[in-house]
Amino acid sequence: SEYYNDKPDAASANNLVIPAGAVIADLNASLEYILPKPVYRFWSPRYRGHFFTISEAEKNHIATNLTTDWTYEGIAYYAFTEQLEGTVTLYRFWSSRYRGHFFTISVEEAENIIAKFSRDWRYEGIASYVYPNQSAINSPVYRFWSSRYKHHFFTISAAEKDNIINKLSHDWAYEGMPFYVLGYPVTPSSYSVPASSMPAPKVTDEHAIQAAAASGDTSFADDAWDVAFPLSYDDGNNATAYVYKLVDGEWQCLHSATKPAPLLEVAGIEPGCGYRLEVWVEYPDSGGGVLDHSSRFERSLDAPESLDGDKAVALDPSGRAGAPVERVRMPEGDGALTVKLYSASKGVVQTLENVSGGETVNLPIGEWNSWHWVGAWRDADGKLVFSMWLRHKLEE
Repeated sequence: SEYYNDKPDAASANNLVIPAGAVIADLNASLEYILPKPVYRFWSPRYRGHFFTISEAEKNHIATNLTTDWTYEGIAYYAFTEQLEGTVTLYRFWSSRYRGHFFTISVEEAENIIAKFSRDWRYEGIASYVYPNQSAINSPVYRFWSSRYKHHFFTISAAEKDNIINKLSHDWAYEGMPFYVLGYPVTPSSYSVPASSMPAPKVTDEHAIQAAAASGDTSFADDAWDVAFPLSYDDGNNATAYVYKLVDGEWQCLHSATKPAPLLEVAGIEPGCGYRLEVWVEYPDSGGGVLDHSSRFERSLDAPESLDGDKAVALDPSGRAGAPVERVRMPEGDGALTVKLYSASKGVVQTLENVSGGETVNLPIGEWNSWHWVGAWRDADGKLVFSMWLRHKLEE
């Protein structure tokens, strides 16, 4: 998420300097000289979250170029782009993993996120300047957190706050009034308020499948990344299978097997890395080895940038390489799980019920070139406890 900030001296993630959060003592600063500016509010049905910005340039960029993902809802409230007496810094973070922003005035909270959670949250600098305490001229901003959807929600609307507390407390935990601002509350669109009927994520299109991946905890066992390839060879032909890993821009051979077993098993697959499977066969009249099969496979904890790409190709039952079988170990825990395998092109393709914590499940992949998503829900409370993306792609 590119940060368009109208203040040229805003702190950056690469050169982090968090200014003191205490109230400044510049008695010359006042509303007479520093006027508040509008903070604009957007809603994304794709990411199930809101976005706020005081930057006119950033607002215009989103409203012009990102309308597929973000709907402009109007002015949320007013804040300051320069610090004046009685205001403190509002820090801004972005998570590409959860596809959402987070705002805080707490120096301790900001430093804790930077120190412990920088893998998931990137510091983007100063969002604006706001009030730490309530007065006759400002209004509270209410903050909620959803462990289900992995998003914070901020609103100045007391009616919106009360509706969430009264009807949606099972998904949204009220965290209080972290800061105060000027102005009036935005009139929320009916679709932008987190809905009590919001279902558990189901993959029916690109937006839904990406939202599903951003909503769950991702704790994995060390041996969760295994895959097996059924291979078929004639007895009279010599065949060798290779598995390569992309390391620093070069392919390195991890495994080779001449006359491999009917099931080639590959363990220790790392998320975020690219792998390639090659099967070379020496036919009697070939005069050497012939590349009979080549495919790439990958894992990811984050949703892909896009599900568009090469057209899904059904597996050829007569081919040398059969349907890859993903072997995924579920996280430890009490209670039964329901595991589902989704295809970006077909939706749900496999459902496993009454799966135990720590159990390894086998998930055959029925097509090439299509992204798949594995999700596991705890039956007791419907919480998503496992999330993983994967793809097997044929190479020309």
